[in-house]
Amino acid sequence: MAQSTSQQPPVQGSAQVIGRFVVRLAFVGGFAIFSSAGFGRMLAFVTALMAVYAATAASLRQEQMFAPVLTHWDEAAGYALIHLLFARVA
Repeated sequence: MAQSTSQQPPVQGSAQVIGRFVVRLAFVGGFAIFSSAGFGRMLAFVTALMAVYAATAASLRQEQMFAPVLTHWDEAAGYALIHLLFARVA
């Protein structure tokens, strides 16, 4: 049998990406609550870092930007949106 030589990343379901997003956001939100810098400022900072992390992971995994399922790119966009919301308020 011939094996495929393409290096396609395994496809994750959208439910798994949403779950990962919610768990990570709850985790960093917990740290932001106890921050001495203030919840809004810390959450804005941490979500910016998470957006960079998710975009880097998407690039390294070579995920499609507009795939039919959710990817790290969508997760990065979500973190960036939350960052913009809290950066305006803080």
